[in-house]
Amino acid sequence: MNKKIKNLEELYSFADIFAKQIKSNTLVLFSGELGAGKTTFIKALCQKLGVKEMVTSPTFTLVQNYQAKLPIFHLDLYRLETEKEIINMDIFNFLDEPNALVLVEWGEKLLCFKDLEYIMLEFHIISENKRELNIVGNGKKYQEMIKNL
Repeated sequence: MNKKIKNLEELYSFADIFAKQIKSNTLVLFSGELGAGKTTFIKALCQKLGVKEMVTSPTFTLVQNYQAKLPIFHLDLYRLETEKEIINMDIFNFLDEPNALVLVEWGEKLLCFKDLEYIMLEFHIISENKRELNIVGNGKKYQEMIKNL
């Protein structure tokens, strides 16, 4: 599925629609170059899900944990370069948390794990304010989710 985003208002609107489709134990991967809108979308999504605190990119801490309607783990894999670093991060423990929502920036780094089911939002910069999102679901649950977007 492709989605054109013309401005921040449309990005926030799509975050609201996306938030309404979130189910427990959901893994959302985000990819796109620096400045493409990954963190901005995650901030909007977390706000729609009831996070009251400031949402920031965990580039240096690797993981932020937020409490809302469900536990949210926000990960940033930008600085990780190998499968071993990802495994050592215990990323799969976050996926085992009951009802958790796991949001992963630079999520394409997880695609080396073949059995992983996820929804991925790929951000592509069209111009200063415009973005194109390519949304891909891997697994029945996530393909159903895309149908409802």
